[in-house]
Amino acid sequence: MRQQRFGRCRSGLDPAEVDGYLRRIADELAALHAELARTREENARIKGALRDWQSRFGPRVVRG
Repeated sequence: MRQQRFGRCRSGLDPAEVDGYLRRIADELAALHAELARTREENARIKGALRDWQSRFGPRVVRG
């Protein structure tokens, strides 16, 4: 993103180039947000499975 350059037209930057770039960036951000959501869901599932496993097979604490 930091290296993106746009062509110039008489009134400034080429609107078609800017619009295309913004659409591409929006698509990439949407894909990253979706991947992050999937990762968070997987993380929660794994944590839940670990807690279940620990409650079944983990060391028992005996209080006296």
